[in-house]
Amino acid sequence: MAELVRPDWRLLVNFLGYNGLRWGEVASLRVSRVDLDRRRIVVVESVSPVRTPWCGGSTKGHERRDVALPRFLVPDWRR
Repeated sequence: MAELVRPDWRLLVNFLGYNGLRWGEVASLRVSRVDLDRRRIVVVESVSPVRTPWCGGSTKGHERRDVALPRFLVPDWRR
């Protein structure tokens, strides 16, 4: 799928495909929750279009989790 989208969307498509995060979890990511050296993403919150603007809160399972970032995506994340 990543090869079929515009180049500026490829990183997002690859990230979603390899990590299984929900759209609301990706939309709520903060730079402080990304550790490129350890290749880890900390997921603690999510947003959803319940109200306008989007409403933020805890994840669907209400738990924090660390998600591995594939090594081949790190250079793109650093850019």
